[in-house]
Amino acid sequence: MDRDKSRRLLSFEDYIFASFVFDQLSRIVLKQFIIKYHPHNVKHTILCNFLARSVVALKGIIHLWEISDHHDCWVLLRCILDRLFHLKYLRKEDSYDSFEKWSFKKKYEHMLLLKQQGDAYASQENSFLKVLEEQKERYNQVVKENPKWKRPKPKNLTEKLGLEVLYQHGYDYASGMVHPLASDGQEDLLHLLNIHRETDSADSRIVLHNALLALLLIFQQVLDD
Repeated sequence: MDRDKSRRLLSFEDYIFASFVFDQLSRIVLKQFIIKYHPHNVKHTILCNFLARSVVALKGIIHLWEISDHHDCWVLLRCILDRLFHLKYLRKEDSYDSFEKWSFKKKYEHMLLLKQQGDAYASQENSFLKVLEEQKERYNQVVKENPKWKRPKPKNLTEKLGLEVLYQHGYDYASGMVHPLASDGQEDLLHLLNIHRETDSADSRIVLHNALLALLLIFQQVLDD
């Protein structure tokens, strides 16, 4: 990374402070949303859940960066970007209700599969089976409605929304950290063996920078909706 690009990045301490600010602001917004909307408004429940999950993911990125696990920082950044793209898609299609029903159906069927396979967790936890029974009526109703919602393809969606840069330099790049490559673990090997070697890799602070940017966009989306 050249000197000009490096100057655009902050110190690690600055990124920690920025994440703390986001955490506090998010708590204020979430409390107000819960008071005003939750749990009766599907749209705002989804917004609250996505914002909360993204804030916690950012905390995870900070902790991973502290132990030099930059690889998995990108994995969590991909998760944050995925939620951002989902929010953009839900807003564009106004499909919050169908997404919630589709999600409920998928989750219920996963739980049902555990029960049918005689999974130890399903057989031992009465609360698990109780949830299945309590939600059975709604599940049957949702199956009749047959929600047609489908996950958006990140590349196609970002092209339509003019957000290709987030896909190319964020989501797609981070996908290389999710799916194994032959070079995986090189940085970890050097770190574990305390071997200090000059590399041509980019400044690792960029993942912190991008994570805060992604969270800022989610935060803005939540407020706009």
